[in-house]
Amino acid sequence: MIYKISESDYDVEDGEQKYSAYKLSKWMPPSVNTKVLVRVYVAGAKDIHPINDDGFSDPYLLVKLGDQVRNERENHLDKNLNPRFGK
Repeated sequence: MIYKISESDYDVEDGEQKYSAYKLSKWMPPSVNTKVLVRVYVAGAKDIHPINDDGFSDPYLLVKLGDQVRNERENHLDKNLNPRFGK
């Protein structure tokens, strides 16, 4: 698990501060509300299972993160088993 720590939690090695804002840990730090920006990039997909009767699929992106939903069904890619979304 990776989490961001505050300045007061920085490690001290040989009298100098070790400026690593992120740590890897097996335990979860105390829960605090922190506003973050999450970016999701979808380049494409490979060998999608054909769904249509013609042996193809019409893939589209549907991304859910918490309460946020991004539905690209209107921008589907016709008859494509290896789509490149680039979004």
